[in-house]
Amino acid sequence: DHSPPDSLVVSSKALFVQISARRNTTYPYTMESAMGISRAQGAPLFIVVDSFPESAGYGQVKHTYLLPWLQKEPNRFSLVYSSPYLPSTKVYRYHPERPASGESSPGDDHSASMSTAP
Repeated sequence: DHSPPDSLVVSSKALFVQISARRNTTYPYTMESAMGISRAQGAPLFIVVDSFPESAGYGQVKHTYLLPWLQKEPNRFSLVYSSPYLPSTKVYRYHPERPASGESSPGDDHSASMSTAP
């Protein structure tokens, strides 16, 4: 209920998120496709970075697919939620209108780090 109904959510536990949040979801290995859908349809895109360790299957998915995107394009993601119970569980929002890292647009300053809330 904290995101628009037309939101798309990327999560390593996509089915759980879809059932509990009642939002369209997809798995991290489709991250590039989800970003394209967000841009094309104007659908808000949220990324759930869970607290599973890298040694767990879900944690491997996070380290293989999600974290590289957050590190590659930090200007396009803003932290919108950090769990008070599991501090490593975070939710980011994708901002396709912002320039990717290394790109610049006149008058735009979206260089906030990933740890800064919008």
